[in-house]
Amino acid sequence: MKTLGRKMMIILASALFGFLGLWFLLATCLTIPGQGLESLKFIKSVEKQIDRVIPEGKYVLKYDPTNSSVSPVVVKLLMASYEAEVLSTLDIQGVDYQVAKEDENSDVYKYVEFTKEHFNNKWGDVLTNGGNIDFNAIGYDLIDLDKEIAGKFHSKSLISAGIQFLYSPNSIKAIFSKSLMEDSKNQERIMNDDDYEKAIAYNRDKYTSAGMTVNSSIGTYIANNKSWFINTQRQVIGGLLSNFLVSNLAMWVKPDGTTEKAWTPDTKENYLSTTVEVKTSDLTAPNFSGSLKLLQAGTVMTLMTPFFAAIIIPLGTLIIVWNRKN
Repeated sequence: MKTLGRKMMIILASALFGFLGLWFLLATCLTIPGQGLESLKFIKSVEKQIDRVIPEGKYVLKYDPTNSSVSPVVVKLLMASYEAEVLSTLDIQGVDYQVAKEDENSDVYKYVEFTKEHFNNKWGDVLTNGGNIDFNAIGYDLIDLDKEIAGKFHSKSLISAGIQFLYSPNSIKAIFSKSLMEDSKNQERIMNDDDYEKAIAYNRDKYTSAGMTVNSSIGTYIANNKSWFINTQRQVIGGLLSNFLVSNLAMWVKPDGTTEKAWTPDTKENYLSTTVEVKTSDLTAPNFSGSLKLLQAGTVMTLMTPFFAAIIIPLGTLIIVWNRKN
C-alpha cells in the first residue's frame, strides 16, 4: 500500500507539471500568430498579383530631373498615385478629400503629409539625381506604405506577430478593445468588386496629366481596395504612356538595359486592350477578427499562467519532496 501511495503521488506531481506545461504551450501557440500572420498571407497574395499585372523590369522609366518637360509630370503622377492609395482606404463621411487635405486640422491632411514624407524618403534621391523607376517597385513600396499607415494611424496588431504585440506597451487594453475588433471586421469585409468601384469617387478618366485623385471612399474592405487599386494603377501606367507618347520625350528602360522613346500607338493600344485584371477572389482574404479572437484567448491563458505556476510548482515540488522522505 505504501508503494502504491508513492506511485500515486508521483503520478499526481507529473500530472500537475504536465498540465502546466500543456497550458503554457497552448497559450503560446494561440498567441504567436496574431493578426500579423493574416496580414502576411494577404500581402504575399497582393505581391503575386502585382508581379502578374505589373511585372518587374517591364515598365521602367528612366527619370531625368534635368528634363523640364517630363520630370514635373512624373513627380505629379507618382505622388498622385501614392495619395490615391492612402485616401482610398479612408472612410470619412461628408468630406471631400481633395479639399480636406489642404486643411491642417483635418485627418486627411495628416494622412497625406505622412504619405508625402514616405514618398520623399523612398524616391527623393532618384528624383533629385535621376535613375530608374520600376512601376513594380512602386507597387511593392505602396504595400510598405500601407503597413506604416496601419502602425501609425490604426493598430500595430494588424501588422505584428501576436507574441510581439502582446509584450508591447498598452497591448492588453488594445487586444480587448472594441475598436480593434470593429476595425478588424471592417478590414476583412468583402463586397462585389463592381459595387466597390462605384462606391469610390475618383477621376476615372483623367489619367494623362493630373494623375489619379480620390474625393471620397467607403474605405476598409482591404481585399476589394487592393484589387481595385492594382487595376487602376495599370490604367495610370497607360495614361502615363499616353502623355509621354504625345511629348515623345520620355525614355523607357528595356529589359536589356537599353532605352527607347515612349511606346508606339500600336503598342499602347495593345497594352490598354489586354485584359489583365485582378479580382478580389485572386487575393487571400484575411481573417483579422478570427485571429484576434485566438490572440485574446491566448492572452487570457498567458495572463493566467503565473497564477497556475504559483500553485502548481510549489505543490508539485512539495509532493516530490514528501514522497522522497517517505
